[in-house]
Amino acid sequence: MFQQIPVNDGNIVAYRISGKLSHADYQAFLPQIETLLEEEEKLSLFLELDNFKGWDLKAFLDDFKFEQKYADKLDRIAVVGNHSWEKWMTRLAQPFVSSEIRYFNQDQLIEAWDWLRKRDEKAIEKDHPLNHYQHILLATDLSEHGFRVAQRAKELCEFYQAKLSVIHVYEAMYMYGDFYDDYYDTFSVDLYEQDLELQKYSEQKLKDFMARLDMPSAHSEIIQGTPTASILSYAESQQIDLIVIGKHGHKGIDRLLGSTASGVVHKSRCEVLTIPQNFR
Repeated sequence: MFQQIPVNDGNIVAYRISGKLSHADYQAFLPQIETLLEEEEKLSLFLELDNFKGWDLKAFLDDFKFEQKYADKLDRIAVVGNHSWEKWMTRLAQPFVSSEIRYFNQDQLIEAWDWLRKRDEKAIEKDHPLNHYQHILLATDLSEHGFRVAQRAKELCEFYQAKLSVIHVYEAMYMYGDFYDDYYDTFSVDLYEQDLELQKYSEQKLKDFMARLDMPSAHSEIIQGTPTASILSYAESQQIDLIVIGKHGHKGIDRLLGSTASGVVHKSRCEVLTIPQNFR
């Protein structure tokens, strides 16, 4: 499936791609991207592969036709993944598109955004003086502890007169069979339906969470994907100044921060405020 990632840059569109792409996925995706391509002279494309399983035959042909039709409208294409075959796939596509296309590992996500924005390290340093926070991101698990973390984020937004965005990331439960489709067809239907229920439950819980937080101007959304990567990707695409996240865990550095918080702290370019589980 394609999941659009909101981006502040006018000349960049971004999508998170997961599962095994079908013709139906492209039927939903193509009208969106084609409208944007018709409106802009040139666009760059950010594609984040999250548990990506490839294409079925019709979807592969849809992808090939799309690249051929809009080859001259795409400036740069950044592909972010975590498998060697995805890197090979990106290289294989290069001869068929006139735009620049480059593959980045998941831990190079920030470099991918910089490359799309055509920014070098010196420019980045000049562009990031220590200004007041303008856009704060709260990454929440929607728990009672998470609400206490949210109150701290709200306090900071009010103090700095900053915009607040709130996201909750959940990982999909459904599976795709690459080699045993007959077996997985029945199995995956139940998991897919459970995943839809989880999404509906999360959306309602987030709605209640935001009503309780009582900050009408804040933007909130549910994101399906890997938590650390999704939080970092959102922060980069929205040019976030500060990420606020709760920390908890069981062992090693994860015991101090929590695996998601730890990943965000180590890989984020913007500042990160971690709130301990037992803070007062």
